[in-house]
Amino acid sequence: GIIAFVEVKARDSARGAIESIHPAQQQRIMRAASTWVAKHPQFSGHEMRFDVMIVTHWPWPKRIKDAFRG
Repeated sequence: GIIAFVEVKARDSARGAIESIHPAQQQRIMRAASTWVAKHPQFSGHEMRFDVMIVTHWPWPKRIKDAFRG
C-alpha cells in the first residue's frame, strides 16, 4: 500500500542535486502527488512516499528513499 513518487535530479555533484530539493520544491512535488492521487481514487488509501534519484557524472545514480515527508 505505498506509492513512491520519485524526483530525479541531475547535477554536476550529488550535493548540488540534494540542495536543489529545497522546501518550496518539496511542496510542489507533494502538491503534484496529491493531484495525481485525486485523479486516481483507487490509490487514495495508499501511503505516499517521496524518493529522490541523484544523477551525476560518476558513480551510478543513487536513490534516497523517503527523502522528505508529505
